Amino acid sequence: MRNTTPSRKRAILPPAVQRRLDAIQHFLPHLTLPQQRTLALWCFGIQLARSHSLTLVSLLLAPLCKCHANAMRKRLKTWYAQTRRTKRPLHVQSCFAALLRWMTTDWSAPTLLLAMDTTTIRNRWIILTVSVLYKKRAIPVAWRVLAWDKQAWNPIWKQLLSALAPAFPPGVRVLVLADRGLYSSELFVYLQQLGVHPMMRVNGDGGVLVEGSTEWQVLQELVPCPGTHWRGRCRVFKTNSLDCTVLAIWAAGMQEAWIVLTDLPPCEASAVWYRYRSWIEQGFRDLKRLGWSCHRTLVRDAERLERVWLALAVATLWVLWYGTDEASSERVWGALWSRKRCVVSVFRRGWLLVWLETLACVDGLCCGWFPDPLEPVEDGGGRV
Repeated sequence: MRNTTPSRKRAILPPAVQRRLDAIQHFLPHLTLPQQRTLALWCFGIQLARSHSLTLVSLLLAPLCKCHANAMRKRLKTWYAQTRRTKRPLHVQSCFAALLRWMTTDWSAPTLLLAMDTTTIRNRWIILTVSVLYKKRAIPVAWRVLAWDKQAWNPIWKQLLSALAPAFPPGVRVLVLADRGLYSSELFVYLQQLGVHPMMRVNGDGGVLVEGSTEWQVLQELVPCPGTHWRGRCRVFKTNSLDCTVLAIWAAGMQEAWIVLTDLPPCEASAVWYRYRSWIEQGFRDLKRLGWSCHRTLVRDAERLERVWLALAVATLWVLWYGTDEASSERVWGALWSRKRCVVSVFRRGWLLVWLETLACVDGLCCGWFPDPLEPVEDGGGRV
């Protein structure tokens, strides 16, 4: 009779895990081999379980890797629950630039969109995140987990952005979008120093001095009613003044105007681009309830949670890397994907392809990035 007892030896990596390991070794070569192997296991387990629960992922991976569940659990936990005795600890910040390079390899669009935002978990953690915006989704490439208390965020944002700076692709215009709660002139100038272009929303009650004018007015007066938009060079705020381009739009159906500050020339930017920022909120939903259930985390240490987020980020990146190829989707599902209407999200499509590949229903899936072009800049620039 065949012995089906799990082996106590080193886990045997299934082909799906080996494919992830090959990619991780290529794009994150600075990690040690044990770190790379365990990250590949975490990535695959999270995708199949749709959870980062240590117990659930261990029970799922153990039979696939022909090892005991306790051995798998210990291995997965050791990867993120490091101690002072760890010889070569995993420094998450060293992976930020590598993750961005993974995304921007063979990037075909002239523009790369990043977004800065925060999310919370269990009223215990605040996670500052910089994500790449892609196909109505967002992939985290830099983050910091903070305890639920008051502290300055600007120094942390600067650290995250400076860690990404070496990976900004040459010849590609990088836009960094941020909501009005994150605006500061200090951060705006720092983004300029990094060679990227900020697009930061501000409140409409600030002062503005339009170029060529001598009279200060309120920003909201640039777009006084729905159906108007404006853009031009200005000096904003009497305190901590900033010379920049103001993009303002109050479209029909909007509750209030969008007033966005950038350093791009007025003829090269559009306030409509600010709508892409909402994709990072959808990305947080993918990390939480719609995807990997991060909102249920029981991790109680900030550094450990940052390592868990590395596994979540790679799992998200891999799913979107699979789900973005229209040719693979059409080969699997047929003419359904010829419709202009989005039948299912890129995230869900990639997750389905991961499962179908695991079940050996499909093979030869292609990976890649196929970014959509930005909406064209509207004509004019004054009120309409």
